Amino acid sequence: MAVDIKDLKNYKRSEIPDFFLKPIDRDKGVDDLPNLETWEVNVMADLGENNSVTGERVKRVKLCRLDKVPDQKQFVFLYDKLEKKKEEHQKKKKATRGVSVNTSGETLGVEHTLSELIDKFLVDVAWEFKDFKSYRQRCGYWKVELGKLLIEEVTTGLIKERKILLKKEGKRPATVNRYVESLQRAFRFAIDIGWADDCPISNKKVPKDPEEKRVRWLDDDELEKLFAALELSSSKNLYDMVHFSLNTGCRKSEALGLRWKDVDFKNNRIYFRVVKRGRQCVNAKFNKNGEPEFEVKSIVFEEGLKNGDNVKVQKLENMPKVREILIRRRGNPELVSSSEFVFPNNTLRSWYSLLKRIGIEDFRWHDLRHCCASYLRQDGKDLGIIGSHLGHKDAASTARYSHLSGEETLETGAAISKKLYG
Repeated sequence: MAVDIKDLKNYKRSEIPDFFLKPIDRDKGVDDLPNLETWEVNVMADLGENNSVTGERVKRVKLCRLDKVPDQKQFVFLYDKLEKKKEEHQKKKKATRGVSVNTSGETLGVEHTLSELIDKFLVDVAWEFKDFKSYRQRCGYWKVELGKLLIEEVTTGLIKERKILLKKEGKRPATVNRYVESLQRAFRFAIDIGWADDCPISNKKVPKDPEEKRVRWLDDDELEKLFAALELSSSKNLYDMVHFSLNTGCRKSEALGLRWKDVDFKNNRIYFRVVKRGRQCVNAKFNKNGEPEFEVKSIVFEEGLKNGDNVKVQKLENMPKVREILIRRRGNPELVSSSEFVFPNNTLRSWYSLLKRIGIEDFRWHDLRHCCASYLRQDGKDLGIIGSHLGHKDAASTARYSHLSGEETLETGAAISKKLYG
């Protein structure tokens, strides 16, 4: 198992069979050593020995940066080793992905840890994901739990053990699946760049847990309490956004991205074209110490919707409450200021304070969207119509509401009554 030992002071040179040097930059290999400065090189070593009787194996460890070696004699020894490698590689070199061999056949390359893989995956690939924040958080969990292991030491059994622990911590099946998928994607990246030959987390090896699609809506009593509290709320922005979301069924990001130029009062139409995202990564790199750095913008507006469509259109003729809210906000500079956006302020803090005050539990902002769909289905509306209202790309997204309508039981109820009672 790889161990992070940051100080050479605790080890005499005689206790370490051999030192070897590794570029800090993960995109470089042993062949690049001749062009590197001392601060660009890590000092590595193999501790212990392979012993089939005791089960002990060689431990490959990262000691410190070459320029940080505390002992002058050790530094000279290692510096000479670097110079010797430079000479050897000028004569003969054989490079593969992540592995190089010197003239004597000794392995000079590196075995990468899971922590190194995750850092490279985040910097090279995941930083561009729209849900990068989630990937970074989930991958951070794997770094803490298994990061010191070599990639080849991460087994299917270890992943299954961590899944059990995540469930014991109260994580929902869908959340546990997302944790596993994040690591699975990192391993596929490792295969692409030659750091791994196999993925221990394929769906066959680590099956997904069955997920329950969340459908939480407000019953009549809860809805009455919510409306009463909104009337008394000092936040008119919160009042407007809640009623707007309940009627349109739009996502919060769509409401916050709605611009006045996309509201057509003359033809009674709203055009959702833009979403507002918080904390989007715009660049990633490794610093000179080999640590990942991410440039993050706190607010990003993006053209296009979550389902991939460029625009979603909703008519206002039969939504008088929405039209009323829009007209009032358009004419009230205190609510909209000079912003081009209809809802320039995020109201989440006021939202959760209000829910806590009136005692509505297990209810999130996104559940307002579920409320809209649930009420439509309970009124007997077709799933296709509901999907169009919400802007679902996939019919499977709307199917979760299929059980909420009683219309299908009209004929079945009549049939069973006829059979039982004539």
